[in-house]
Amino acid sequence: MHRRRLLAAAASATALGALAGCQGAFPTEDATTTPRSSTLPADVSTGDVAYTYGQPSGNRVADGAGDVTATEPVSVGLSGTPAWLVGAPDPSGDGTKWVVALEDGTLEAVRVVDGDATVAAVSPPSLPAGTPPAFDAHANRVLAPPRGTSTLTHPTPTPAGTVAVRADGSLQVGDRTHEVDPLPDARVVVGDEHAVVLAGATRQYDHGALGDGVEASDIATISLQDGSVSTFPVGRGVVEGTSPILADVTGDGTESILVTESDADAGARIVAYDHDGRVVARGPAVGSGYRWRHQLAVAPFHPDGVPEVAVVKTPHIGGTVEFYRRDGETFRLVATADGYSSHALGSRNLDGARAFDVDGDGTPELVVPTDDRLSLAVLSRTDDGVRRSGVLDPPATIRGNLATATVDGTTTLAATTTDLLTVWSR
Repeated sequence: MHRRRLLAAAASATALGALAGCQGAFPTEDATTTPRSSTLPADVSTGDVAYTYGQPSGNRVADGAGDVTATEPVSVGLSGTPAWLVGAPDPSGDGTKWVVALEDGTLEAVRVVDGDATVAAVSPPSLPAGTPPAFDAHANRVLAPPRGTSTLTHPTPTPAGTVAVRADGSLQVGDRTHEVDPLPDARVVVGDEHAVVLAGATRQYDHGALGDGVEASDIATISLQDGSVSTFPVGRGVVEGTSPILADVTGDGTESILVTESDADAGARIVAYDHDGRVVARGPAVGSGYRWRHQLAVAPFHPDGVPEVAVVKTPHIGGTVEFYRRDGETFRLVATADGYSSHALGSRNLDGARAFDVDGDGTPELVVPTDDRLSLAVLSRTDDGVRRSGVLDPPATIRGNLATATVDGTTTLAATTTDLLTVWSR
């Protein structure tokens, strides 16, 4: 039996900004939109912020371990329909804190300690509708997009300065702007020596599965040392996504830029580049246009410790989880499992799965919704494929994304449903 606690609304609803302008259809503000500062946050470091996709690198992998399948979840009532979820260790050092952004932009926060949930304060009380929350738990604040920047994404602090997608179609890095035409909903990811953002906004591939018909034709890299920006074009079609994953796909300790490239003839494939734009490895295409692959995480899923890329092929029409390994200049498919859906058609929220060590054996598992989005499956890699090693049953249909928070090596998992936040903690 789920324990359910009612959560009062944190603030009044905000209104949707009107869509305006050029390729990216950047939202603009009206009189009812939450007031926003004109300045970028300057006092936040990359490591202080929790993102809906988990790691600052965009890799949806959580450190730590937590046997969430052996715990009774706590479910908390929300005042509206959830759109986004982010989690972090509570700054008190005890328990976790979760921030839910509702569809109207209202923010609601919950603190969970030893299976008990309480309403928590968070600032500001709301964001422009559609803005994903990036949460600085130490300051108990969500990073609101400053005036003049897109409300479909958030500012991202980096060692080179805060990076933000501007409403005029430029990219701001600290106090400098660069004309690289980033996607209006681009999420800036931060790696070892570079931040990366999807750029070269184009409508040449009109699939529209991710919230609009705008995709990226370029990848822009930002040096974390001096803030300089360079771009390179993708090899085939467009990048169909809102952010890359920065991760070691080869096992040699070198960071690559992993993206999903799509075109109208062959559909989607995963491709890894180095930071100079050279292809590291390329996977097979789906085989027909308008068929997507949702890249999720890079981790040593198999017990042998070799990095693998986890994706869901065609999550909207009968999804298949796929695991790939780099083999020379190719990503080789090594295991599959049918019946999973990591994304809702038309949503900008691409964070619908998480990887972490669920059973404490030192090897991460993939946690992903089933096709009907009524359960969360725990998928373990085995020598001969994939095994469903556990199931979590939220009280209703899963909406939005999964989130994790790790405290003292123990990972807690959370998901939102129609009007609930559900948290599994050991």
